[in-house]
Amino acid sequence: MSAIIVLILRILLVACLYIFLAVSFVILWRDLIKTIELQKSRAYPRLDFDLNNGAIMTFSQPEITIGRGLDNDILLEDETVSLNHARIYLLNKSWMIEDSQSTNGTFLNDEILHLAVILVDQDLIKVGEKIIRVIFPDNESNR
Repeated sequence: MSAIIVLILRILLVACLYIFLAVSFVILWRDLIKTIELQKSRAYPRLDFDLNNGAIMTFSQPEITIGRGLDNDILLEDETVSLNHARIYLLNKSWMIEDSQSTNGTFLNDEILHLAVILVDQDLIKVGEKIIRVIFPDNESNR
C-alpha cells in the first residue's frame, strides 16, 4: 500500500513541477511583451539630413555625431572638419546641435555655434566646407 502512496506523491510532485514551469513561462512571456511595447513607445523620432550630393541620411537614435573620424554617424571626408566636429542629440523632444570644440567651428544658418541650439526643419549646418540640410520627416519639426 505504501508503494502506491509514494507513486501518487511522485506523480503529484511532477504535476506541480510542470504547473510551476508553465506559470513561470506565461509570466515571463507577458513581461517580455510589456517590455517590447514599452520600447516601441520610447522610439526616437526620425531625423533626415541632405548632404547636398543627393544622398539623404536617415537616423532614429538619440544622438548623431558629425566628423572626419570613422566612429561618427555622419562621416565627412574634408580636411577642414575635425575628427569629432559636432553632435546632434534629442533633449526634451527637441533636436539640439552643439559644436564639439572643433578647430574651425560649426555654423547653423551662417551663424557660429557657441552653445547648443534647437534645430528646426530646413536648417543649414556648415561643418568645414560641407553643408548639411536638416529635414524633419512629414514636417513634424519638434515632436
